[in-house]
Amino acid sequence: VDDYFLTGVHTKTVTTIFDAAEDSEKEKMSTLERLAVLPGKYMPTSKTVYHVVFLIASILGIPLYGFPYCFHILHFATTNEILGRVFLAVSSAGTQLGWVALLLIVIMYNYTLLTFAYMRRTFSQEDGLYCFTMYQCLLTVVSYGLRSGGGLGDELQNTGIAPEEYMWRVPFDLSFWAIITVVGLNIVFTVIVGNFAKLREEQAELLEDLDKCCLVCSLESFDFELKQKNGFAIHKRSEHNIYHYLGFFIYLRDKREGSSPDEYTSHEDYVVRCLKTGNMDFFPVGRALSLSGGGTSELDRHLDNLDTLVDSMLTTAHKERRARVAKEEKASKEKREEEIRRTL
Repeated sequence: VDDYFLTGVHTKTVTTIFDAAEDSEKEKMSTLERLAVLPGKYMPTSKTVYHVVFLIASILGIPLYGFPYCFHILHFATTNEILGRVFLAVSSAGTQLGWVALLLIVIMYNYTLLTFAYMRRTFSQEDGLYCFTMYQCLLTVVSYGLRSGGGLGDELQNTGIAPEEYMWRVPFDLSFWAIITVVGLNIVFTVIVGNFAKLREEQAELLEDLDKCCLVCSLESFDFELKQKNGFAIHKRSEHNIYHYLGFFIYLRDKREGSSPDEYTSHEDYVVRCLKTGNMDFFPVGRALSLSGGGTSELDRHLDNLDTLVDSMLTTAHKERRARVAKEEKASKEKREEEIRRTL
């Protein structure tokens, strides 16, 4: 579960902690390009709209005796993981459901033309079936046709029908029931259920991939298990622990926002520069010390010594710069005090 959660954290942390790369891209864009992306960028998200409606309901609850407060009960659905998947399955099928709904409305509009032209007298006004105009007739067909288990034929009057009218009334009722009630609504249910199955398969593939591959280096567990028993678990816990990377990114962010953003070490400065440019080369993709002999080669020792030397040089340079700045500030302060004494 932790690994499943971190699949979003892995990319979100890298892309949100450092946003300088986006700022540099904006500088390269022309004025027309900037204007073109403004509507998409500043359009309110569904979460923003929800909080605005939440606020409006809170305000309206004061003069309306608290009735709008019932909307706040729905807030638990926004934090429930199971309901979140349900909403995702329905919303991801929005385009498909929209086209299916449009097709059903067009088909029912054709049935409305027939009922308005030849069957208006079968609409009982006492039962709420209105068909004086095309608009009323369409609303009646859509409302009662979708809600009736047997289609529109269950709601229309079946008494007093002439034999010649009965001959074409039967195929009319059966075709409406078959096309709209049976086929049309089942297509809607199939689309929704299909999206549930698709999300379930994607989650299963993701969890399987996380169980068999390292999230950092993308190496499969088989390679580590050949090296030692429980090697993959040891590798994820000790070598490439995703929480270590997450903590390191947060540390870099806090250091940048703090009082010492210029005091990065050589390693930190390299990672920050990579993050700013969107370069992920600092991730050891396809590499692991446990599979390369533990990193005890001559080259690794030279690289470690070089890193130590660079860190020492940078630390010394930072200390000298701070001492020089402090000395200059002290000299400037003494000069000002001397000028003040002379004027007095």
